[in-house]
Amino acid sequence: MFSFATLAMSQAQSNAADLQGVVRDPRGAVISGATVTARNTATNLSRSATTDGDGVYQLISLPPGDYEVTAEAPGFSKARIPSVTLTVGQKADLEVPMAIGAVTETVTVTTRPPPLRVRSTKRASRICRLTNAAPRALRSRFQPWDVTTAGRLARRRLRV
Repeated sequence: MFSFATLAMSQAQSNAADLQGVVRDPRGAVISGATVTARNTATNLSRSATTDGDGVYQLISLPPGDYEVTAEAPGFSKARIPSVTLTVGQKADLEVPMAIGAVTETVTVTTRPPPLRVRSTKRASRICRLTNAAPRALRSRFQPWDVTTAGRLARRRLRV
């Protein structure tokens, strides 16, 4: 029974590849907490891992093929290695260098804006109707208001 389990494990290992490595900054220091993703370019299958305190990541049992490897970490530009070929049974070691990037920040506002101050236009429209009903001679001489094209009242000086 032990030999059957060993045979099954060795066969499973031989049909896949492993990808591991270290993520480093420009000075060579390790980056912990970086997310490393390997995407199979033929099948679009993606697998991700997060680097540990030593900057090490491990992606185990990947199907053989061509992969695009990316790494992302806060404060760093996204690193991209466009072509990594993995073969059956391979244990590939890939160091991923990352460049220091600009800090980006997204602010999401979750509160509602204050309500708009709405004023009633009933009084203004009533004044407009009464003004327009008066004869033009009386309106222009004694009425200090003129109706503008937008329907608003504009104050003007009285001529006496």
